Amino acid sequence: PWSALDADFKRSMSESLLYTEDTWNNLGTAEVEGYSWRQLTARQRYDAMHSLGMHERTWDCFQNHYRALSWDEIELDAQMALEKLGYNSLNYDAGVVPSVFRNSWDRLSSSERDALPDLCYFEDNWDKINLQDVYSDDVPDIGSTDYGSITD
Repeated sequence: PWSALDADFKRSMSESLLYTEDTWNNLGTAEVEGYSWRQLTARQRYDAMHSLGMHERTWDCFQNHYRALSWDEIELDAQMALEKLGYNSLNYDAGVVPSVFRNSWDRLSSSERDALPDLCYFEDNWDKINLQDVYSDDVPDIGSTDYGSITD
């Protein structure tokens, strides 16, 4: 969650990628996630690469889920996954969203769930969980474990 991030990282995420505590914690709600990699500014791409470890393919899949690309710009494996969810080139480019996208994870068929990883959707981001509700603020010290200090 946002509360577990250090101040410099928060500043970087809020200044260039325009994340707020709310948009960071609520998956899929940040305006920047509606942009493809190529629509990002040079500064946004830099911060996405150096702070988040993202590149074009990972951004377009994990952050954008291909929503800002035209059908012809999407890789074949992702197109096939989209087809399993009710898309085709015509309805995708027209912005028609199949009804399956209104279902919670629990209401998806097994074939629909099986298609989602190719679009970088998993149960948590499909259901748009709030990170603050799921993850504790008690982030463990990286130098210790339940078994004692790493340096012991």
